[in-house]
Amino acid sequence: MMEILEKLKGQGIMAAIIRKDGVVQGSNFNLPDGVESMASYGFNIGDALLREVKDEATELIITTASKNIILRSIDGENMLFTIITSKEQYEFYKSALEPKE
Repeated sequence: MMEILEKLKGQGIMAAIIRKDGVVQGSNFNLPDGVESMASYGFNIGDALLREVKDEATELIITTASKNIILRSIDGENMLFTIITSKEQYEFYKSALEPKE
């Protein structure tokens, strides 16, 4: 799980693995105070809303004018928090997380 952080860092993608309870498991950049709890809160709220309609969140994307913040479930306990600033980074992110055949 932690190797993905180095892989993303190599492409300039800031990323962290955060437990769904807000505890940082690892990061390839310095998270500002409180980001981990806000990220877990946001993901958990989105997931709870989707569970009401018999679905669950696998990936939540927050889009701004200059970047995308992506919260992606990577197992039952953790999520991957990434900050993507270009289309090229997004393409790399998607390919890096695709299951290997």
